[in-house]
Amino acid sequence: MVEIVKRVDLIATFDNLKKAGDTVEIRLSDATESNVRSAASRYSQRKKVRLVVAATLGADSIKVMRDS
Repeated sequence: MVEIVKRVDLIATFDNLKKAGDTVEIRLSDATESNVRSAASRYSQRKKVRLVVAATLGADSIKVMRDS
C-alpha cells in the first residue's frame, strides 16, 4: 500500500496570518509538529513577527497564531 503525502507550503500559510490573533490549523497528516515548529521559528526570525505554535496532546492538528 502506498501512502500519499500532501505537502503544505508553511511559509505561504504563515503569510496568510496578517494581523495579531489570526490563527491557522495544520493537520498532523499534512505536516509534522517538528516541521511546523521549526518553520514557524525561521519565519518569525526573518519577518520579525511572533508566531505561537500550540499542539494539544492527542489532537490531530497544530494551531499557529500570529502574536505580533
